[in-house]
Amino acid sequence: PLVVASTRAHSHRIVPRVLGNLLGSSSCPGYVGYMKAFTFCFLLHFGVFMVLFLVGLDFSGIDGHEPSWVSRVAGALASVLGQPALYLARFLPSPSPDALEWALLVSNSLLWAAVLWALLRRFSTSD
Repeated sequence: PLVVASTRAHSHRIVPRVLGNLLGSSSCPGYVGYMKAFTFCFLLHFGVFMVLFLVGLDFSGIDGHEPSWVSRVAGALASVLGQPALYLARFLPSPSPDALEWALLVSNSLLWAAVLWALLRRFSTSD
């Protein structure tokens, strides 16, 4: 069902019905539905964070130019999505192993996925 709920009847709903199957409806009961939704949230956060992070890396400053507004906005959004990992990365030894840095980024996306999944689950349940 790729139909969004009627806005008049369900104006309080934040999540459209498109996510119904993903969030563990009768077609994906229990553990399978949970893992499917959690994996989706993890991949969504990790993918968006990495794209924003890479777009935010503007090397025009090397040539003495101002970074573009796209780069500045992407960098700011990546900083938000990178919390709390970017804060915790300040306490890593320098130089730190690549595996440790990647583990920190993956664990950050796992944390965001858990929160995102819980919010989606909370606001997608029918009253």
